[in-house]
Amino acid sequence: MRFSLYALAAALATEILVKGASLGCFAAIGSERGPIEYGHYALCSAAAVLFACASRWPTLGDVFALAACGAALGVIREADAFLDNLAFHGAYKFPAAVLGALGLNRAYRARATLAIQFARWTATPSFAVTASGVFVVLVYAQIVGQKELWQTLMGASYLRPVKDVAEEMQELLGYFLILFGAIESYLLARTTDPPDIIDANRELT
Repeated sequence: MRFSLYALAAALATEILVKGASLGCFAAIGSERGPIEYGHYALCSAAAVLFACASRWPTLGDVFALAACGAALGVIREADAFLDNLAFHGAYKFPAAVLGALGLNRAYRARATLAIQFARWTATPSFAVTASGVFVVLVYAQIVGQKELWQTLMGASYLRPVKDVAEEMQELLGYFLILFGAIESYLLARTTDPPDIIDANRELT
């Protein structure tokens, strides 16, 4: 049932954007300050919050904390143009470096159990959904967004806004999948660590 709702939400968002493009808002939709870009921020931020909440439960806490760091890094990377205008070119690298260092520190402190936690997570649907989203954002969308590909397909009719919107739409799909994976991870954490186990762990610490 939940996965049907996920598919419906993604399809509805896509349909709204397609409708907007058909009404002549094509360039605005794919711009750095367009609705797709803001959608990236919202979806990735929500995923980071959900992963952070899921990390409160101990069984897979370290893995989900690192996933939260990864999602937060995605938000920072998406905000590169905003930070460039706010400060200077490449400004996003500084908060990204700080967050990356925090993630590495968490991974180092959890090195004894991190591999076991990761193995447990990979056996769940939440990991498959999250990993699919990461693949779409980091690999598939970048391939789809190659200028040479669109120049070959469109020839003399090539328009950069078409390429930009296609790439941004694929990234939006990827961020939807990451968010859905974060929701499933949060529900998994709550199921894996029932309240009585959590209370017992808190008493021990």
